Amino acid sequence: MNKFEHKGESREYKFFSTLVAIYVTLGVTSVALGYKLIPIGSVIVSGAALILPLRYLVGGLMADIYPLHLAKRQMWNLLLSCFVFSLVSQFIINLPSPADWNHQDAYEFVLGNGLRITTVAALGVIMGISINIFIVKKLGAMFDQKVFGIRVFIATACGELAQYAIALPMIFWGVLSIYNIFMLIICDFLVQLGLVAIFVPFFSIARYFIKEAERNIIQDKEIVFNPFKLDSK
Repeated sequence: MNKFEHKGESREYKFFSTLVAIYVTLGVTSVALGYKLIPIGSVIVSGAALILPLRYLVGGLMADIYPLHLAKRQMWNLLLSCFVFSLVSQFIINLPSPADWNHQDAYEFVLGNGLRITTVAALGVIMGISINIFIVKKLGAMFDQKVFGIRVFIATACGELAQYAIALPMIFWGVLSIYNIFMLIICDFLVQLGLVAIFVPFFSIARYFIKEAERNIIQDKEIVFNPFKLDSK
């Protein structure tokens, strides 16, 4: 358990650190699989499209249960982790390799673009996650913390669409044609909506048990979109 402060009160949360670990791991994994393309029927989606729904749902779960400022901080923890992963990967990849080792090109293609992906996608990630958190919180206040499944589905859909519309053109510019980038955005988004619909019932069950275990968490009265406002005041 970890102790956090909210509205001048200090308390321990049982599952917060575990959720953060899962959240950050999913984010870093999506960087490593950013250029992996997967055919699904007649359409092609990126490998990240199969990971982002889970990351957004975990983020929505944290935003719904825990104070707003803690949920926002995890967005910055996620970005920091992705940058550290990308920088370390770039450094190791650029070290000399044995003359008879023939896999350098594969490493450079898969992980060598991690820093570029993280950098150009940062704005999309900030906007997408901020929208996701804001909608979950706002709808929670409107519906008295009920209908979590509907709230997190709407929030995830809006957040993913914002992230993809901003990030994918920059990530794949020069790699795919404009038409293919547009189709990738549409196909990725539709696939993610389907996955979110599948995963939402499981996250609703998880939310019930986590809220029962945490109990009496103070709900935020002021819900501010600003991603740079990270205090609890």
